[in-house]
Amino acid sequence: MCMLTKLTNITYQLLDLGKRNRLLNYKDTGLKTLSILNKNVEEIFRNIKAYRDCDILNLDPILNQYHNEFYPEDESDNVLQYTDEKVYEIARKHLQPKEILCYKRSYTLNKTLKSLAKDFRYSIVEKGMNSLYASFGFIHYIEEGEEFVAPLLLIPVELSNEGEGYSIRQYEDEILLNPTLKYYFNNLYGVELCDYNEEALSTYFEKLRSILPEGTSLDETMSIGIYSFYKMNMYNDLMTHKESVIKNKNIRILLGDKTVLEDPISNQPIYPVVNCDSSQLGAIQMAANGKSFCLQGPPGSGKSQTITNIISSLLGVGKKILFVSEKIAALKVVFENLRRARLSEFAIELHSNKANKKEFIENLYKTATLPKYDMDLKTRFLSAKYQELTSQLANYDSELSLPISGFG
Repeated sequence: MCMLTKLTNITYQLLDLGKRNRLLNYKDTGLKTLSILNKNVEEIFRNIKAYRDCDILNLDPILNQYHNEFYPEDESDNVLQYTDEKVYEIARKHLQPKEILCYKRSYTLNKTLKSLAKDFRYSIVEKGMNSLYASFGFIHYIEEGEEFVAPLLLIPVELSNEGEGYSIRQYEDEILLNPTLKYYFNNLYGVELCDYNEEALSTYFEKLRSILPEGTSLDETMSIGIYSFYKMNMYNDLMTHKESVIKNKNIRILLGDKTVLEDPISNQPIYPVVNCDSSQLGAIQMAANGKSFCLQGPPGSGKSQTITNIISSLLGVGKKILFVSEKIAALKVVFENLRRARLSEFAIELHSNKANKKEFIENLYKTATLPKYDMDLKTRFLSAKYQELTSQLANYDSELSLPISGFG
């Protein structure tokens, strides 16, 4: 099997094809999804696509007013158990142009929106990615005699609560066809679902219906939901750039290419700027030598300090470093370590939803116009002193390991 085929097969494993994935088995339960009941699907699609704010109708008081007016004494009339059709008939006269009617059975609308807003903010702040999407169209398909539903088109949106109520608008990414569903249908039915190409939504739906296999159908409904795309981004990167990725020496070694020759190792200089022990020093030296490795350790074992020292050591020999992390807290800890070591001028933050092009350019300009540093005369002898101390410690370690005469 060629390296490119191996890489492609491994990349496919990043896709979550289990039925717990909402992208393949959508269920309107819990607080991760919210149905949109409007009938003017095309109009709402155009408004969101055009980055217009779409206010969400404050439904809770409307349903309570309906109950108090018509069924005040009937305890069996539960506004949280109404059908979608009944809610639409009650609320339609209250809808304003560009307003969205949302309903969640078993939950108040306010509670559902609070939960979605919390998940949206957490995803943006902690992960630097958006997980909230408006979905248009749902595919119904059958597998092993059981029917499943999956969202079709997904538009990333942001949910805000400014002023009197909630509103949604398109986030900064593009409209996409459910990538997991696309791969799944290709494997299951041999059908290539066509991507959305800026046409009218009704035109796209008709085009899709013409290629859907027997036993599947398209339902023109809408919802808002939380979807996990973390591995999806890795999948897209690898599939888009697989020809470049396959040229990487480490990737080829991981794929079992035995023809890749390891570079001869010689200890490169290291420049730790925070305290480190011998095991951490070994990791810093491996990084300086250009070795690829995995560093593991429980919380509090000094991984952030080690990463800081790896960055400072590579900076010291003129390397460029990209440090990435799933959690924003890890980025901040390392950046703070560099700041305390007076190396923050060599670092620039590219994470979080607050990062913008203007700040990035200003930081570059500020760093580029800093005065050049003069080397302190005292530092000229630090390297020789470091080598001497390292040699002494190595000799001490060697002597500790020598057998004691007469005791073996």
